[in-house]
Amino acid sequence: ARMLEQLLGAASVFREAGDELGAANALWGIGNYRYFKNAPDQGIDYVREALEIFRREGEQSMEAWSLHMIGTGLIRQGKFEEASGGLRDALRLFHGAGDVAGITLAQRPVRTCENNRIIESDSKVGRDSPPASAASRN
Repeated sequence: ARMLEQLLGAASVFREAGDELGAANALWGIGNYRYFKNAPDQGIDYVREALEIFRREGEQSMEAWSLHMIGTGLIRQGKFEEASGGLRDALRLFHGAGDVAGITLAQRPVRTCENNRIIESDSKVGRDSPPASAASRN
């Protein structure tokens, strides 16, 4: 809890000083703190706010990391479709920046979303199709 208080305080101090990137980094830290304390839904809004600043300031590496954190937080909530686009954007940005760690970490959640889409698609097809035993009798 002390770390969270310090991060919230830092975000406030950076804003008062007019340091947008400092505030964005503190907001990103708050989002990560929540994520790793098993409350990703409570951290996503902080990371989204940081993402807006990183985009405005042209910080592509932190934009990618923000998209990654938002996407993985959404996956943890079962929101695969919502997570998918941002995660693919993060992977593209990581490639553009030559961020090997980012590329490595981003690939798995992108695949998770793709696999979930395939599973959901297959399960919808299965509901609309007759059972295999009925189809084989025809």
